[in-house]
Amino acid sequence: MNILITNDDGYDAEGISVLRNALKKAGHDVLELAPSENQSAKSHSLRISGEFELLEHGGNVYSIDGTPADTVIFYENSYYFPDFKADLVVSGINRGLNVSSDIIYSGTCGAAREASFRGYPAIAVSCQVDRSGGGADYGLAADFLVANLDSFYSSLKRKGTMNFFLNINVPAGGRISDFKYASLTPLDYSDVINEEEEIEGDSDAEQFRIQFTHNGIKVNEECRNKDSNEMCDMDAIGKGFISVTYVRSFLDWDNSGC
Repeated sequence: MNILITNDDGYDAEGISVLRNALKKAGHDVLELAPSENQSAKSHSLRISGEFELLEHGGNVYSIDGTPADTVIFYENSYYFPDFKADLVVSGINRGLNVSSDIIYSGTCGAAREASFRGYPAIAVSCQVDRSGGGADYGLAADFLVANLDSFYSSLKRKGTMNFFLNINVPAGGRISDFKYASLTPLDYSDVINEEEEIEGDSDAEQFRIQFTHNGIKVNEECRNKDSNEMCDMDAIGKGFISVTYVRSFLDWDNSGC
């Protein structure tokens, strides 16, 4: 399979390197086209005019000075890669989870959504950071994706590639065999903005610092579908399961009436 990979942590991040190596080891042809710098929380932002700088880093690895969504747009419209016809787009592996309403802000999910808009089966993959050591088990996330890639690819094709992308989140200490199909639920955000002490300089502007965080699931019980084995993604992660969620990209094109 020809697989285009991107991310929002930057082309040289550990997560995308582990992903690239795992996919190549499994026999896939991989093209990496990712942002030149960290683009976390850029959501689906894109450049509507101006210039891009493309850099080649060897080993079929490229970067542009754009957002995650920009990388997908550049791949399809620049015609710089005429001999690489992507069958699938994978965004990640992100350092940190992208669950529930966080996917609205996620650059990782923004790239997958953009790919879905353009008719590519698309998967976003994210990894929980181990708070004790500050690391993320990218190897586990990559192995899980590789083991289930054919199944996920086929299901995305059946559901309609312009209708859905797949969002995968891997908990710290998880296992490949333990995963749940999960739904999304709103999070209870508790962002804090504090005024900074006076900073030396000529600026008269006041300085503030924001701490972006949340208190967990807003409606914990209602996010579970009691008629099936499905649970919400945050709940699945909390119980040690890999969370797999089909996210509607925009609307059901097949039944839009257009």
